[in-house]
Amino acid sequence: MNFGIDFGTSNCAVALWEDDTTRVIPFDSANVDADWYGFGSELVFPSVYGTDATSQQAMFGWNAKLRSVHQVEAVKRLLAGHQTVQIGPRSYPASHVATLLFRAIKSGMGTAGLDVAEAVVTVPAKSTGQARYRTREAAHRAGIKALSLINEPTAAAMAYVDRVRTEGTYLVYDWGGGTIDATVLEYRDGVLEERAASGRAALGGIDIDEILRARLASRLRGSSDWAPHERRAFALDVERAKISLSVDEQVLLMSPRGDSTATLDRAEFEDLVRPLVAQTLEPVREVLEDLGLDPLGLDAVIMVGGSSRIPLARRLLAEACEQEPVDALLINPLTAVAEGAAFAAAALRNQTDDLPSFVTANALGTRVQGEHGATFSEIIPRNSPLPFRGTRLYKPKHEFMSKIRVDVWEGDPDRTLSDPFNQRLKQLEIPLGERLPAEEAVFSMEFTYSNEGTVSLKVILIRSDRVVFDGPIDIFEDDESQEFVELPHDVAEVPPRPARAPVAPKPGPSASRTLISPLRKPAARTSQVVLVVDGSNLAWEGNQGGAEPRPSVQTLFVALDELLEDFPAADIKVVVDANFRHLVSDDERPAVDEALRTNKLIQPPAGTQGAGDALLLKLADKVGATVVSNDSYREFQEEYPWLRSGDRLIGARRSGANWIFLKRTPPAPRSDSTKRAAPAAKTSPAAVPETWKTSGWAAQTDFSKPSRKVGVTFGPVSDNYYMSPLDSK
Repeated sequence: MNFGIDFGTSNCAVALWEDDTTRVIPFDSANVDADWYGFGSELVFPSVYGTDATSQQAMFGWNAKLRSVHQVEAVKRLLAGHQTVQIGPRSYPASHVATLLFRAIKSGMGTAGLDVAEAVVTVPAKSTGQARYRTREAAHRAGIKALSLINEPTAAAMAYVDRVRTEGTYLVYDWGGGTIDATVLEYRDGVLEERAASGRAALGGIDIDEILRARLASRLRGSSDWAPHERRAFALDVERAKISLSVDEQVLLMSPRGDSTATLDRAEFEDLVRPLVAQTLEPVREVLEDLGLDPLGLDAVIMVGGSSRIPLARRLLAEACEQEPVDALLINPLTAVAEGAAFAAAALRNQTDDLPSFVTANALGTRVQGEHGATFSEIIPRNSPLPFRGTRLYKPKHEFMSKIRVDVWEGDPDRTLSDPFNQRLKQLEIPLGERLPAEEAVFSMEFTYSNEGTVSLKVILIRSDRVVFDGPIDIFEDDESQEFVELPHDVAEVPPRPARAPVAPKPGPSASRTLISPLRKPAARTSQVVLVVDGSNLAWEGNQGGAEPRPSVQTLFVALDELLEDFPAADIKVVVDANFRHLVSDDERPAVDEALRTNKLIQPPAGTQGAGDALLLKLADKVGATVVSNDSYREFQEEYPWLRSGDRLIGARRSGANWIFLKRTPPAPRSDSTKRAAPAAKTSPAAVPETWKTSGWAAQTDFSKPSRKVGVTFGPVSDNYYMSPLDSK
């Protein structure tokens, strides 16, 4: 049997394709309350996990949504990161809860007399590799083999093809509970091919519910004093009111205590959600521009997902695409994705005359160290047809390395690595087997992206043609990264080698493309994060006790390594006081001297007013950086008011062997009677000396000079951060 599972943010659905017919299996409909019927609710399984108030037993689906005391919703959103969810007093990994949901789906289908051993599972078009891997693993642990992970819009297009069998170019607008995806697909000669895909990972019905709750709660008596169970009942009423406004002109809500009412009409509702609806059109604009495609070149516009039923969304999309979307009577917005996934399962088993074809939604590559700092080196471009294989050449950053660390990144190479859109999926430590000069240790990195959505990597040492790594990328971790220097342009790159023939080129804009005026421009790219670290302050952390309290450079270096784990693409500058080398222990002093000599530490010039603190804040102010320190800088807050903004100061605390970095707002300045005494008049104000322009500041800003490792008894300084000098001699 051919099953398709729509593992949605708010709701799941399961469909079965057999005998050339697709049907949705309403395996949880017996648990739906009467007031939720009529909206298609009986066909879906809410993506909710909760516990029973009395027995503390696990509950899923409609039982959890309507009757549990502690709920976890939108688990799929959490699969993109290393997040946990709270169930009563206990915390669980999001992937564990996702496994339980898949297990509940399998159990519910078993009750309906159907064994779901294999299925095609859908994911958002813009899902990261982390989210895709965790979705596959969650299904696997629940006893469901994922035949393939396909994008939700592609599945919706398959449902449309299964009904109309008409060739053409389709746009799928998939707006559900947690994400918005837009995909252009072409159906020709029985082949359905993704041409371009884009989306947003946190924009859906959940966000609309939050806006509505805030507006309606302000109109109901005593909302600030509601108990948790009353807030839960109110949230369910708001969600149902939102759904009702798709067909009704006005809704009336009663407070959980029954002591007040509030009304909301469709006009006010549309005013509230219009900004969110406008944002959903951005991915539509992006995919059409990627292809240079005029909206009039679309043969059908398909709307799926629960939020797509909002009349305003249909009107604005119709204006943007200059045509009416397909009628919801033909394509059910709630179940089309599951139905298309079931059809895909049949197609993958050659039980239909149609063949699905997929493309990558994001670029895949690695992190390299070039003239302008750490950048995203693309190996597999966005919108590459799957399966696809891409190869590029690299060399180690340092001479005579016995092993290299390879970062696997996914996202957009046009954005900085610090942009939230870009994510590090995996870090691998690969032994080279022999120590060679960097120029002789050139190696190739070959990524293969399969039709099923899995990624594998092969690393070959070019000098000996020896394979030093060959395997799948199936575990995603957040470890410290090692940078590489990309080969100069005069070295020939190995061209991408297709895994199937032929491989279509990456689609690009044509000269005759038409821009869509009703749609908004994409957001501006995010600049690289710059952190200015109070090195002396961190070096003292946890070292104030003992017979001879003193700062420790070892403590500082460990803190910097862990800081980089939280900010892997940051440009980190470290400032220490002028007397720092004299305060550390004798056995650590050589490491400090070496770090200063090799442009890794910044010291203030002799006689600087305010010493290292003044220089640190001057630098942070100059480049708009965030300061990492536990100091309050009271005497500087008037000069630098941004210190108390809550956004540009990060505290650093040791917790056992680990460091915790959290944003903080320092206390306000003391009264005049308790302020620190002003420095002597002979000192000079903090300034960046002209010598910095030639001694490392300007050059290190774009990381053009590689730094040397500082070897000390407690281990090497990580080469992932750079500390610029301020020569005080």
